[in-house]
This record gives sequence, structure tokens and C-alpha cells, in this order.
Amino acid sequence: MTKKEAVQLASTTWRMGIEDKPENIAAGFEEAGIWPLSLPMMLRRHKSFKENDSKEQQPLPSWLVTQQVIRSEILVLPPAPKKIGRRKTVDAKRRLLTQDDLRNE
Repeated sequence: MTKKEAVQLASTTWRMGIEDKPENIAAGFEEAGIWPLSLPMMLRRHKSFKENDSKEQQPLPSWLVTQQVIRSEILVLPPAPKKIGRRKTVDAKRRLLTQDDLRNE
């Protein structure tokens, strides 16, 4: 499947699922507990997510620690040289002059 075909398929699916059926949008808000506005429903949904949360801080996997070390110590670029911005043209009588123009005059 080409990228163009995949995008067309995703677009068609989105239109069929969302745009052509607005009741799906309303059902999603109702399921999330944010429509109609109901504090008990929102708290119930929040509680179910909170219960599945990790109780303690998990140590970082070794590959994440290694990734941080590589980024901070190995993949560091030197500071960019400071540029002195100088203009290479001169205005004279509302005309822009270059060095070539100055040499010819």
C-alpha cells in the first residue's frame, strides 16, 4: 500500500466514522464522563484511571539512562561561532550601492 493510498483510506474511515455519524462524537463525550457535565461521573472515571496508576516511582530502564548519557556527553555540539553582522552595502540617495559600484565610480 502506498502512502497516498494509506492517507486516502484513513481519510475515508475518518469521514465515515466521525463526520457522517455525529452520534459517535456524542457517545465518546458521554463515555469519557464529560457530557452531560456530571462531577460524580468524572470522578468515577478519574478513580478508575488512578487505581491503575503505578504506586511507586519505577527506576528508569537501562537503555533510557544510556540514552540520556549519550545525549548529554557524546552528542554535544560545540558552541556556534559568534558572527559579527556587518552590512555589505551602502545607501546613497536612496540607492543601494555594493562594493563593485563604489569601485566603478
